[in-house]
Amino acid sequence: MKTVKTRKTLAILGAVAAAGFISLTLSLKYYADWLWFRNMGYPNVFTTMIGTKVLAFLTFSILFGAFAWINITIARKTGRHTRSIILVNSDQPASTISSLFRDKGSGVVWGAIILFLALIMGLGTVNSWETILRFLHSSPFGITDPIFSKDVGFYVFKLPFYKFLQSWCIYSVSLVLVIVGLSYYFDQSVTVVVQDNRFRILPKARYHLSILGGLLFLAVAWTYRLKLYETLYSTRGVAYGASYTDVHALIPAYWGLLILALVLALALFLAPALHKWRLLAYVVGLYLLAFVALIWIYPNALEQYVVKPNEVTKEAPYIKNNI
Repeated sequence: MKTVKTRKTLAILGAVAAAGFISLTLSLKYYADWLWFRNMGYPNVFTTMIGTKVLAFLTFSILFGAFAWINITIARKTGRHTRSIILVNSDQPASTISSLFRDKGSGVVWGAIILFLALIMGLGTVNSWETILRFLHSSPFGITDPIFSKDVGFYVFKLPFYKFLQSWCIYSVSLVLVIVGLSYYFDQSVTVVVQDNRFRILPKARYHLSILGGLLFLAVAWTYRLKLYETLYSTRGVAYGASYTDVHALIPAYWGLLILALVLALALFLAPALHKWRLLAYVVGLYLLAFVALIWIYPNALEQYVVKPNEVTKEAPYIKNNI
């Protein structure tokens, strides 16, 4: 009991000390910046910048913290049935450190880990304050691009924000997937059988990890959706912008991979109910093969054997778009 109380006290003192140090460092830095902006006659610019940074930090820290805590709570509730089992296999690597995550103070340990990761995920968004403000104050240009017929304002104001948000979602789901997997591992809901060289996973743990995997592939599908628009920034052709290969190879490839990612996400969501884990493995294999064929092999082959022999004719419409 004393050990648990001591651990809680040390965790609280450590958190307070870290928060105090960070607050003091940031206060000194931003106070100097505020003095400069005030002397230049732009105090409102400084307060807008700081306000956006603070809002981004708090919003994304809370979002990640809530998402991670909900999933860890589910994982610990699921793993309580195997948590009390005493490991007798010396080859099991989790046996040396699992006690830290299995005793009565383990909730404090997980809370500290989630708090630390939430602060990291929040701080990672602070430097994107300009991207956030551009999105919030976006406006149309009245000019559309020749490939997707999107207003140019979309590429200036909205696309950078969507890319930032998509990247944050990928990192967030990936981190939560890792810590949930570790929770199940320490609770022995996921074990490594050295003799058979394979994993044994509790069904409920498998279902939980499958759902998180589905969320991850939804974010991957969103990645390909945004990559379609990024072809307009391509440097592959003779002129800046979408080239013949981008339009006839990469854009169809991204659509194909987007559909496959959605199918894989759906398969991961439905696998627990249908128990079609082998089918899921086939879909993953198909996705990897399609990625190699559509992103690496086909575009390079098209460039080498179709575009290069008749480059001027093939690229002429796209050079015109650039001009």
